[in-house]
Amino acid sequence: MKNQRKKDRRWKNMNKYINKTITKTPFIYEIKIALDYSISDTAIGLFEWFKFEDVFNQFFEAKYLQLDSDVRPIGQR
Repeated sequence: MKNQRKKDRRWKNMNKYINKTITKTPFIYEIKIALDYSISDTAIGLFEWFKFEDVFNQFFEAKYLQLDSDVRPIGQR
């Protein structure tokens, strides 16, 4: 299973760097969230939408941390 994931790897490092750039640049991430909220058909409020996007971003970063740890041999830190 571990070797199969390495062959079919759709997670690119460019996505990771673009996400880091957008989230770390002041006000760009907030403007993106506000635009997403304004064009989406949703029943939650704006502040709940901010929380939702923050949780999604944390899952995104955790996935990249997992992929980084998968390429190391088992037993190494």
